[in-house]
Amino acid sequence: MAEMFATAHHEALSYLRSRIISGEYPGGMRINSNEIAAQLGCSRIPIREALRQLEAEGFVTMAPNRGATVAALTPEAVEDLFNIRSSLELLALEHSIGRFDEAAIVELTILKDRMDRVRNDPMVWVEHHDRFHQFIARMAGRERLQTEIERIHRAVRPYILLYVSSGLMVEEPHNNHQMIVDVLRTGNKKAAMRVMKSHLDGILANFIDHLRSREKQRKVEQEAAKPKARSARAKNGKAA
Repeated sequence: MAEMFATAHHEALSYLRSRIISGEYPGGMRINSNEIAAQLGCSRIPIREALRQLEAEGFVTMAPNRGATVAALTPEAVEDLFNIRSSLELLALEHSIGRFDEAAIVELTILKDRMDRVRNDPMVWVEHHDRFHQFIARMAGRERLQTEIERIHRAVRPYILLYVSSGLMVEEPHNNHQMIVDVLRTGNKKAAMRVMKSHLDGILANFIDHLRSREKQRKVEQEAAKPKARSARAKNGKAA
C-alpha cells in the first residue's frame, strides 16, 4: 500500500512540476485537485502531498479555502530574489575568502565535479549547485547569514530549475564554477569578489532574458488562439 502511494505521489509530483516548468500551467492558474486526480486515475491524497512539496519548492502557493495556485514566475520577482541572493553571497564570500585552505578547496572541487557529472538531470544538478554555493557561505562562519542564504536559495530554486530544464545551463565558458574554485585557491579577495559578482550577475541576466522570452511567446500564442476561439463560437452559434 505504501509503495502504491509513493508511486502515485511521484507521478503526481512529476506531472504537475513538468507542466508548471513548461508554462502549460501559467502563473496565477488555480490547480483543481479533483481534475488532476481524475486525469491520473488516483485519489486526491497523493495530489495534495505533491502540491505541498511544490509549495515548499516555490512552484505553487496554498491558501485556506482557495487551494493551490501556480506561483507567478515574473522577471521582476527573479530580479528581486537574485539581487538579494547576490548581496548575501558576496557578503559571505567577503568573510570566508581567508578561510579557504587546501582541504576546503578540495571539498569545493568535489562539489563542482558532482555538478558536472549530473548536467543531464536538472533536479539533481540544481541540488549540487546549491550545495556548492552554500559551502562557500558556510566557510564564512556566520550562522545567521548562512541560514538566510539557504532560505533565498529555496526561493530561487524554481527559477533555476525552470531555466536548466529548458536545456540551458547557468554557467558559461567565460563565467563558470571552475573559475570560482580557481580564484578562491589564489586567496585574492578582490579577484574573488569580482569573479563571484560576475557569475551572479550573469545568471540574473540570462534568467530575465529567458523569462521575458517565455512571456513574449505566451502572448503570441494567446493572440493566435483568439481567432480560433471566435471562429469556434461562431460555428456553435450557427449550429444552434
